[in-house]
Amino acid sequence: MSLEPTQVTTFSHLPTVLIVDGYNMIYSWPSLREISSHSLSDAREELISLLINYQGYKGYSLIVVFDGNRRKGNPGSSSKNGSASIVYTPSGISADAWIEKKAADLKGKFYCIAATSDGLIQNSVFSHGATRISARELERAVLSVNESAFAALKKH
Repeated sequence: MSLEPTQVTTFSHLPTVLIVDGYNMIYSWPSLREISSHSLSDAREELISLLINYQGYKGYSLIVVFDGNRRKGNPGSSSKNGSASIVYTPSGISADAWIEKKAADLKGKFYCIAATSDGLIQNSVFSHGATRISARELERAVLSVNESAFAALKKH
């Protein structure tokens, strides 16, 4: 048996994509949960706005995925909001399943970060080489970036 080090594949040279389970964030972040109690649409828009600011600061690609699978006959849809992709899954495909497949599809092409607090999905995307981040961790990161950006703007 050789004691020589083996080469480990790292993905730091790859572009980064953040894939976010949208409703998981909305129902986990207190501020968004409050907004959603009045308007789910407003909560989605606020989440997208916060994530686009974060994405711009970090230089990541961004995909925000919302479940559409509970709406019978829903064909699903996707759109661009700046450089962010917004996906509503079709009937029969959960956001979790979509995120799992996308993480597998992007392996080796992107360094993936999947934002969800669903433990099974975290383990699944991890098995595809993605990094996982919980809703709470992403909320802290987003708020920190937004506070830093606001402070920098106030200085100028």
